[in-house]
Amino acid sequence: MRNLLVLFACAAALCAGAGCSDDDCAPCAPATTEQPLASFEMEMAGGAASAIGDTLRINFVSSEADTLFNLYVTEADEGTVKIINARVYPPFAAATARLSDGTNDSWMFYVRFHPSSTGGGSGALESSWLSGGFTDEFNPDLLGAEITKIWLYLNDVSIVREIGYTNYSVSARAVIMGKI
Repeated sequence: MRNLLVLFACAAALCAGAGCSDDDCAPCAPATTEQPLASFEMEMAGGAASAIGDTLRINFVSSEADTLFNLYVTEADEGTVKIINARVYPPFAAATARLSDGTNDSWMFYVRFHPSSTGGGSGALESSWLSGGFTDEFNPDLLGAEITKIWLYLNDVSIVREIGYTNYSVSARAVIMGKI
């Protein structure tokens, strides 16, 4: 909840800085100002029948193999925010082009132990996790938007070892930033 409040405070600051009111401004900030476009939640839990390590690989991949992000995280990353953009992750540009092409693509969220690649994933069409966005004008994806970065809030990163088994869980919120 605190992350959501920070996000809306940032959006309000953008609007106030732009000098616009509710009556003359939709979606509040001028087209040249970066703003929150949409967000989505990611959760995954699972396990493997051995002690596999202290690192998880988290990635978000389109059905066409464009990777929006690919991160390695440990329990120490819980509560942090990762900023993902083309500068820190070069495949980001191709993935954001797919995420704003007007096609209702399928995307997969994976969490795997590193380096073994044991883990799980789940997928969904863009329209099921992005429909509307913050500005309520994107459907089925972020058609027409320039996606500049993603703020990935790592709410929970857990690796728990038991005798002969290791469990993991990841809970994150992605906020897509950009210009329209």
